[in-house]
Amino acid sequence: SGLQMVEMSYFSQLKIDSENKKKSYCCVVKMDEPVSREELKKLDAIEDLEILQKTPIRVLHRRTLMTREKMIHAARTEYINPKWFYLHLLSSAGAYIKEFVHSDLGRTTPNVGDILGKRADIMQLDVTDLYEDDGTDDDTNEKFRQVYADYRNIIP
Repeated sequence: SGLQMVEMSYFSQLKIDSENKKKSYCCVVKMDEPVSREELKKLDAIEDLEILQKTPIRVLHRRTLMTREKMIHAARTEYINPKWFYLHLLSSAGAYIKEFVHSDLGRTTPNVGDILGKRADIMQLDVTDLYEDDGTDDDTNEKFRQVYADYRNIIP
């Protein structure tokens, strides 16, 4: 059946391994109120932002109620129109990205709405990459920034 017994240390190593991963995402964000390109620069300035996330309401039935510290390593925005934009994020694995955008009724702080001072909602979320952070290649954040650096030059 493929099942096998493992030592408890196996689970400890799994947890350590998951903490050494980073994921990048692309989100489609809709604002309740208009947002300017200038205001989006607040998100573009994110660098290693620590967020506190209570277990999201949507997973509370299967996850322990607790507050988790996660990291948003970098963010880049692409303006679509006054109420819509793309948000590219690089985060620690395990971060609840939907909740970072819409706050989950204030259960994730800070969140996109806090940073912009306006209510935000997420319409689409895609994982775009998974990075192994083994300590030998400490420039994952810089690679992410380089990938998204030219958006303001490409998008009118």
